[in-house]
Amino acid sequence: MAFTTEQTYVHWVRRFICFHQKRHPQEMGSAEVEHFLTHLSQQRDCSVNTQRVALNALVYLYKCFIGKGVLSPMDRMQALDGIAEAEAV
Repeated sequence: MAFTTEQTYVHWVRRFICFHQKRHPQEMGSAEVEHFLTHLSQQRDCSVNTQRVALNALVYLYKCFIGKGVLSPMDRMQALDGIAEAEAV
């Protein structure tokens, strides 16, 4: 992984943890990830690409460090579709 990608992922993981009042990611799952992404799209008005980077960072965190899949590949595609639809509106 490129160093800048690593820095970006660390940024999004920190924001995710702080958003959920510093709960450990092991205590959270798909619902919290979806809540965070919804917050980014609706309250923070982040672009689709920014939301995708945040999603990829969280999927990487859960897959590589926590050892559980936070989103199945189908759920991930639906989340990305939802991000694109929200941006279109």
